[in-house]
This record gives sequence, structure tokens and C-alpha cells, in this order.
Amino acid sequence: MKFPIAIMILNLLVLRYVDCNSQCNTKFSPIGFKKKTEKLDTQAKANLENAANKIKQHPECNVKVIGYGADSKIAQQLSWSRVNAVIRYLIEGVGISPNRFVFIYGETGNPNKVDLSTTNEAGTNTQPAPHPNYRNRD
Repeated sequence: MKFPIAIMILNLLVLRYVDCNSQCNTKFSPIGFKKKTEKLDTQAKANLENAANKIKQHPECNVKVIGYGADSKIAQQLSWSRVNAVIRYLIEGVGISPNRFVFIYGETGNPNKVDLSTTNEAGTNTQPAPHPNYRNRD
């Protein structure tokens, strides 16, 4: 008799996991940057404000912040700086908890944007600068 109860509990856990996954598929506008800068312009801040509203609606989800630029040390550092700027803005400017973010940089893709993506994954919200001697001094 205990076996059917175990199956019911397992089914509930699977359904809860699937439900959580379906909630963590929010779409965000990319955060654009001008070439060779890590500063957030007016449009980037507006996109982050919209993203923050969606993030706050799903406290069960974390957010991957993904920067691109894998070609060189300079590109990797700029990617890191942009991801850092986005996370800092969402924490300090909008009040999102730091433990909600997964910091990813140096990916292959458009180096002038940062993407946000909801996830159930956990990860670190900070990374050491990969090449601090290449930091942009905007």
C-alpha cells in the first residue's frame, strides 16, 4: 500500500518542477550597448526597468545575465564589464536581490548586447574580472 503513495508524491514533485520551469521562461528585450562602452544609455535603462518588473513577478526564478565577446581578451573584459553593469543596475537601481542572478560573460554572439533569461539554475552573481588591465576607463 505504501508504493502507490510514493508514486503520488513523486508525481506531485514532477508536476511542481514542470510548473516552475514553465514559469521561468520570461522573454526580455536585449540590452544594447554602443561600441567599446559599458555605460547604460537611456534605452538600455528602459529595457532594464521593464525586465525588473517581469523579474519581480517571478520570485521563484533566477536570471541569467549573458554577455558576448569571446574573440579577444579585450572583448572578454568588455563583456564582463557590461554584464557587471547590468547586474549592478538591477541590484542598486531597481532593488532586485543579488542572489537572483547568474553571471555569464565571454559567450559567442553579438558583442554589443547583453541578454537576460529566466532560469531555475543557481549560479554566482559575480565573477572576477578576466583581464582587469583591459578595463575601459569611460
